Amino acid sequence: LALIILAIPKADPQQLRPMFPQGFSGVGGAIAIIYVSFFGYQLIANNAEEIIAPEKTVPKAMFLAMLVSLAFYVAVAIVSVMVVPWEALSQSKAPLVDVALRSVGRLGWLLIALGGVLASAAALNSTLLSQARQIFAMGKDRFLPGVLGRIQEIYRTPTAALWLGGLATSAALVFGDLTFIVKSANFCFLASLLPASFALRSLYRSSKSHARPNRWKYYTPYAAFLANLALLFTLDWVSIAFGLQLMAVGVCIYFFYSHKREIRSLTGMSLVLSEERKTTILSGSRILVPVANPQTQPVLFTISEALLGNQGGEVVVLNVVQATEQMDFYSSLSDAEDSVHLLDRTTKLPRLEGVKIRPVVRVSRSLPKGIVHVAEEEGCNLIVMGYAGGESPESIRLMEEVINNARTNIILFKLKREFSPKRIAVSLGSSSNLNLIVKLAGVLADRYAGDITFLNILPTNYTAAQKAHSGKILVEAIKHHVANALYRIEVASSDEPLEFLVERSSEFDLLIVGTTKVGLLQKAVVGPFSSQIVMRSACSVAVVRVAPTVKKFLKV
Repeated sequence: LALIILAIPKADPQQLRPMFPQGFSGVGGAIAIIYVSFFGYQLIANNAEEIIAPEKTVPKAMFLAMLVSLAFYVAVAIVSVMVVPWEALSQSKAPLVDVALRSVGRLGWLLIALGGVLASAAALNSTLLSQARQIFAMGKDRFLPGVLGRIQEIYRTPTAALWLGGLATSAALVFGDLTFIVKSANFCFLASLLPASFALRSLYRSSKSHARPNRWKYYTPYAAFLANLALLFTLDWVSIAFGLQLMAVGVCIYFFYSHKREIRSLTGMSLVLSEERKTTILSGSRILVPVANPQTQPVLFTISEALLGNQGGEVVVLNVVQATEQMDFYSSLSDAEDSVHLLDRTTKLPRLEGVKIRPVVRVSRSLPKGIVHVAEEEGCNLIVMGYAGGESPESIRLMEEVINNARTNIILFKLKREFSPKRIAVSLGSSSNLNLIVKLAGVLADRYAGDITFLNILPTNYTAAQKAHSGKILVEAIKHHVANALYRIEVASSDEPLEFLVERSSEFDLLIVGTTKVGLLQKAVVGPFSSQIVMRSACSVAVVRVAPTVKKFLKV
């Protein structure tokens, strides 16, 4: 405003002619530059949670802000051209400084410098505020890590989101080229408006209040899409290429991280009953124990505690409350009193020093999905759960869906009689599950003062290669055995290994078997062999499955 008032006495209206010195092509090139000046008004909507009556205030604020800014932009542009010839302005690196010098003399640069600093500070403040709110919203909606979606308790501000946005902005300014940053930002903004144009059209169709939009509202989203697409091609190819790389990174983050978290939030809701801070990855392992049966609850917890051992860690005890399609998650959670009592019993069980308990209630439409999703949310290394066995469709479906979809190691227990395994048998088949199988046998043998029998079954007419493979598996098992318990090795020959193990199961208190070895990304990992052993064995059975490396890598 000060520049406009001071420059008017020096203005020469004759310099406005000719009106289009470069023709309409010059106007088109200027649009892309001017368009950038209107970036940022949409950031007002990011702070809607802190605005009174945002449904009315935000649209009004955006309209008035754009109207006032447009008036100043046009006034400054007209006055500038009337004070300094357009040829000189087009070649100048600081055109407003030239206008100020021509209008006020030597103090002109000070006026522009002071105004630039104040304007930049205001723009930076609003950008950081809105940027933090965007990051906070994405963290809250589980598109980014949950820590970014938390509010600082004292000041009620998204501290983590503010720090991330500030550090990212500072790093870009310190290590990046300013011109390149501006062009890349232009690309990102224009590209982000492309899907927003179609979203506006879908919004008009889905909203009852806009069931029959005016004709101009019908065509506006398409016009905006075409205009933004055209402006994208006014940028140089280096900026476009860099922007496409950023988009590719964003797509990867969404499909390999955010999308899974979004699905988990849409299909269920978790409630952590413990006030203890969740342990970090460096503080030990984390084992998920789904509990539903009070009789098996202490046994599963004891097994998990034994697996953690002296290294310590955390046992995440889970009870899944199934919600019907007619009930929302909050209503289902209000009926979870039995779940709370069940988990409360677990927290009161005696435990080793260094082992923490984290009770979680999960409301889900599906029991197996509830288990798998909590394992991913809590970053669990292992799932230890009971298995009812039998041939009921529900029991089989539960086992198959958890095994096939979980991206972590799993131990399924079919418990019979009182669980106090003194005699533990380990069926050695392949090396895929060997490490976890031997560890489980060792910790249980030490815990219950038992011994271990490593069983290796060869065909009756075995070949030299089969015998060599059997010996290799036995050697690996002995190498992995670090427990204090004694062990014995038994090599038998049988063409019916299933019948052999079922018959011998009466001699043991616990039989440990691994799942069928499959390809790297195959899902069918529990075959009829393991299922038949679970159903027919006379003793308790543990089925061990080690997740493929690729599955563990994709766990988020």
